[in-house]
Amino acid sequence: MLTVADNTVRSLCFQHLRMCALIAMSILHRLGLFQKFMILGAFGLMMSALPTYLYVSDALGAIAAARHESVGAVPALVVNKVVQLMQVHRGLSAGMLGGDEALAARRPAARDALEKAMAEVATSFAAAQVPAAQTSAWAQAQQT
Repeated sequence: MLTVADNTVRSLCFQHLRMCALIAMSILHRLGLFQKFMILGAFGLMMSALPTYLYVSDALGAIAAARHESVGAVPALVVNKVVQLMQVHRGLSAGMLGGDEALAARRPAARDALEKAMAEVATSFAAAQVPAAQTSAWAQAQQT
């Protein structure tokens, strides 16, 4: 429930607000049309500054992430090529063990292509500055 003191405070606040509005209106009446539009433009600029900043910073972050991803695309493609050649070699080895001599003749070329592709992985990792954890995991996978 409101007391007399609350009503007095409200009345004083309302009078103060009314006085500020009267002062602002008298200033606005003295300004020309150009100055009024300049004030509106300044308010519009201030209101759009924060959303614009947030949008631009988010867009720049997305661009940086896309650049970072594109750097890792080349090593990923080279590793995929290694996996493909490894599957070809595995298929040729399985056929050779099954007794197909034609596949046995193709196996050394597949092995050489696989070893060449594995060497390319190391150079592509170095060029893309792949982190040490992934490089050591690749080295460990090569040894097994």
